[in-house]
Amino acid sequence: MTVSEELQSTFQSDFYKDVLKPLPGKFVCGEGIEYDPLFITLQSKMAPKLGAEYGDFVETTEPVNWREIENDCLELLTKSKHVRLIILLIRSRSRQIGLFALEEGLMAMYQLLKDFPNEVHPQLYDEGEFEPFMRANAISELDDIDGFLLDFRQLTLPKINGLQLTVKEIERAFAIPKDENSLAEESVVGILNEWRTKNDKTLASLNNAAFILDAIKKLARETLENETPTLPVLTLILALFNKDLTHSGNKSAAAAAVAESENSMSALVFSDESPDKDRSNQPEDSVSTTTETVVDGDTTTVTTERIVYREKGINTRQDALERIREARAWFQQTEPGNPIILLLTYAEGAAGKNFVELSKLFPADMLAILDINKEM
Repeated sequence: MTVSEELQSTFQSDFYKDVLKPLPGKFVCGEGIEYDPLFITLQSKMAPKLGAEYGDFVETTEPVNWREIENDCLELLTKSKHVRLIILLIRSRSRQIGLFALEEGLMAMYQLLKDFPNEVHPQLYDEGEFEPFMRANAISELDDIDGFLLDFRQLTLPKINGLQLTVKEIERAFAIPKDENSLAEESVVGILNEWRTKNDKTLASLNNAAFILDAIKKLARETLENETPTLPVLTLILALFNKDLTHSGNKSAAAAAVAESENSMSALVFSDESPDKDRSNQPEDSVSTTTETVVDGDTTTVTTERIVYREKGINTRQDALERIREARAWFQQTEPGNPIILLLTYAEGAAGKNFVELSKLFPADMLAILDINKEM
């Protein structure tokens, strides 16, 4: 049974119909667009920006023109089937159809990765060498707390009993430790169950999205090997809407969500080895598996204690990027005004990019003081 056959029908959409068709010519997914002026401009538009400060006055940044972003993505997709373009389209479509955009877009991404595993961009091989980190980085943008997740958390759920909640408010209700201003977990469980009783299509769509996301991660494990992204934050958020996690009042949905992602977490920590294998030579730690985000001054945290065996050092580019994200999350929680947060964001975005792309990502004044040949 295919993924599409497994899904509960929520809505009909042919938005990605042409996107999923092979492109004419020799290359069914087109050619790389890393040097395409429109793609470089698009990335520049979406790069994180801070408003300038003049004393007590803060200049606000110009809002994103999402209609323009959508048009740019669709034009570029006629040249290249690219994962990053699909992710940007999900963000753009969410302004029009709300949470349904996630299921719609993830299904398109899954179909492209399944039908064209070697041809879809970023491709797995660069000049004959297996270089999966570029595609892994692109897929990892689904877990970007300053981009994709920031938008997703702000999306609203259907109004019920005069109350309309955002994804962020649902997440905060299950957070550990508890935020004093968040809704009671029992109240949110009741709301979720009422939506479920009414066969709400939005809730069904989120469950479909979770199913598709898992299918995408399975495809990634088959093709990206050690560079496979685990997407823990989006996985945990979607798990909160799963009926098996919130229907019963006997266990915390947040804790259950972490348990639900145990397989993907274990794949990251243990690779392909059995958990029962002797690891007496590896360091053993009792650590907290924690997902933390800060949006508009509010902190959302999901934590569970577990024993893990940590690998020695950083083995892949994806490992290094995960460390950068961990450092950025720590500063966002403990020192939200520290400018190093923006620098770490730029560092994460710079991984794997060439100089032309970097020149569009970094402000000119920052490039002027950077000397890549200077000994540190």
